Amino acid sequence: MDQTNLGDVMVTRTAQFRCRSEFKDAPFANTAYHSDFVIPTGQISDAAALIQLHAAQLTEPAMGPPTVRYSHGAVEPGL
Repeated sequence: MDQTNLGDVMVTRTAQFRCRSEFKDAPFANTAYHSDFVIPTGQISDAAALIQLHAAQLTEPAMGPPTVRYSHGAVEPGL
């Protein structure tokens, strides 16, 4: 079963569009993209210390779907 949901974000250094139907003739169909960016790691220990210091305030907010079309019982702000 696929664990990816609408609104999920995935981070990768390499990706390829595998367009087989709606966008199969688009210029980007089957195009691969790669990043050679080197992730700076010199301040990871500082970041970890700050995260730990504020861990009690770092909670994931309740999130509803991005549109009314995908309401699934969530209440849209202002409705």
